[in-house]
Amino acid sequence: MLAEKIAYTNDFPINIKIANITEYPLHFHQDVELVYVLKGEIQLKNGSCIYKMPEGSVFASNGHEVHSMYKTKRDNITAIIQLSNAFFSQHFPRLPESCYRTFDPQRPHPRLDYMRKILLMILLNYLKKSLNYKQECIDLAIELIDCLDRSFNLFTFNGKTIVNGSNEDPVQASRISRIIQYIYAEHARRITLEELADMEHLSTFYLSHLIKENIGMSFRDFLCFARVELSEIPLLDMRKKIHTVARDIGFSTTAYYEKFFLKWFGRTPAQHRELYGNRIKSAMYPERMEPINDSSSISLVRRALSYIDSQITGQERINNLKLDIIVDAEKQEIKTLRPSLQIIVSPEDYRVLGSRLFALLNDLGRSLILLETDQSISEARNLLEKQLLARGFSITMHMPSGLEAANAYGLDTTACVPQLLYKGILGSDPQYVRLRDQGTEHELRIKGGAGILTSCGIAKPSYYGYAALAKMKGALLTWGKHYAVARLDGENQAFMIAAYNYDTSTSLLCSRPATLHEAEDIVYKFNNEIDLNVTLSHLRGRFAVTKYELTTQNSIFDLMNKLGFPEAFSPAVDLGFASYCQPKVDVFTETAEDSLMVNFSLRDVGAEFAVIQRI
Repeated sequence: MLAEKIAYTNDFPINIKIANITEYPLHFHQDVELVYVLKGEIQLKNGSCIYKMPEGSVFASNGHEVHSMYKTKRDNITAIIQLSNAFFSQHFPRLPESCYRTFDPQRPHPRLDYMRKILLMILLNYLKKSLNYKQECIDLAIELIDCLDRSFNLFTFNGKTIVNGSNEDPVQASRISRIIQYIYAEHARRITLEELADMEHLSTFYLSHLIKENIGMSFRDFLCFARVELSEIPLLDMRKKIHTVARDIGFSTTAYYEKFFLKWFGRTPAQHRELYGNRIKSAMYPERMEPINDSSSISLVRRALSYIDSQITGQERINNLKLDIIVDAEKQEIKTLRPSLQIIVSPEDYRVLGSRLFALLNDLGRSLILLETDQSISEARNLLEKQLLARGFSITMHMPSGLEAANAYGLDTTACVPQLLYKGILGSDPQYVRLRDQGTEHELRIKGGAGILTSCGIAKPSYYGYAALAKMKGALLTWGKHYAVARLDGENQAFMIAAYNYDTSTSLLCSRPATLHEAEDIVYKFNNEIDLNVTLSHLRGRFAVTKYELTTQNSIFDLMNKLGFPEAFSPAVDLGFASYCQPKVDVFTETAEDSLMVNFSLRDVGAEFAVIQRI
């Protein structure tokens, strides 16, 4: 049976095999598959092309591509990672139409090491099987597909071999990718260049030149290639006559089909059927490969990760990253955004903050309130409960654990904002948030506590991050490692864009105990810069744009740094310490004829937000 059925467990949409491959016979499947040669070398046949893949090579096989793998004279250890289209299409609706190509032995793509690193992290998490490994693998797989979409969803021809293509113009790259996908999807019809030109609003002359320049052949030749490539499935199914195959895939005559098949495969359809007809994966002709044990696999994956880190080519090592994102304002959502916060509040918070407490909670989206209590019933708790209920808040009682968490001074910095946004936008579980660090209300201090306010009530960067997240309710249109774009709920057309800057060091700073001076060193030595242009297309009218910048320079951590990080500080006169820690705000208007672009320039670890609203 040529079609391979991939079995996924109910809660894990990724299938992984690590083995020494002798022969993996011809087959195809609907899902995307990544083949990573961890050691040695293999030979891989995909469609009409045969590739020799040395150690470190990664090959992406898209749905409905007939492929097989064989050992060479050298032994190999190869990882096969299969991703469920059914699951990941909720994040990437066009995943089933993908045309990924990652392999080019002569000109490796500059983002290849970054993609390798994600694959290796998926393998390592899967092999170690830590407590939350499935979700970690899923998050990494989403990042992987985003990388494939942006950098590897284009191919060209090197002679008769298909290799990864590249185009530095994101608009042109997106257009060529759309054209390729359309030709594959509609190959059996009589597609014309005029039809494609109308679809892309271009002249036929310009479009013809564009296809030739980027794909390496004319529109007509590429259409015939696509038909021939896709004919391999019905041809090797053995039940159809060759003239029927030719007709079904769009050729007007069998002779025309045979001419192009011979051109690309080097043999006639009948010869191809005779050569490979008995080399199809089946119960009678299964794959031959020896699984590698987890311990050996972990060692191999770690060595590969160490090597990639030493190359200083991954995205996290880039000092200046430039991104141009085009988003259709009318596109179908990837997922519905309903960030869920559960805020831990104590009677002591009410005593310190007074009626300001309720305004702060409203800014956090009227989340579920976990009212901290103990075994006794106090008058202060009863009063706070009554006040919250009167204002329409939902409440549940929360018993403190009694365990004091270790200090993590990263929680007092802007480094925690990208992480809470990433989890809140992509995750579905509620985020538990302590409102305020416990302690005296008269002293200005930071102590690495989990609260989003200091003990005296000044907002930390995390407060503004959660407040922005709480307002990001609607349809997620697109996202990447450093951005997310949402269409907000409501009658008036509005959008919200979040852009965030971070690296591995700043991420870890918030998830482990870190000293004050360690946090200071990492935050102030951060040198990654991002220039991001987000264009919302299919947008007309006049819009108000409000931008919020949450940087190291306007934070409680920077304020305390300027004071020399005193153990505690009691200002004699306070005319605006809290305002020093607020985001910078800019407001302007834009008139969109067909699109609207917003620029973000992030020079610190932190985040920027833009709200675009029709006026």
